[in-house]
Amino acid sequence: MSEKTEEYLNPSEPIKVKAGQIFTIRMESNPTTGYSWQLSKTLDDQIILVTNAFIPPDSKLMGTGGHEVWTFEAIGEGQVEISMKYVRPWEKDQPIRTNVFTVIVK
Repeated sequence: MSEKTEEYLNPSEPIKVKAGQIFTIRMESNPTTGYSWQLSKTLDDQIILVTNAFIPPDSKLMGTGGHEVWTFEAIGEGQVEISMKYVRPWEKDQPIRTNVFTVIVK
């Protein structure tokens, strides 16, 4: 039986996982505004990005935001940070939001 994938929402709480474990980070997003989440810096060797996807809302209203779900795999022990920025990719402006998730891999 496969282990349940843990989902994390709050960047102020450390993410504690084991090497080999897959986990997700879920953040509010509204691509109709042109904004999306991006990695702010290259990931450290302890984790790899598996996939990211936009999950639309249940609402049928135009312009309603949903969530971006980023899936990672922990591959080596240590403490790392996943730095995310909410930006319009074509603009050079500062991000309107940032999140830094601390990941502890044991």
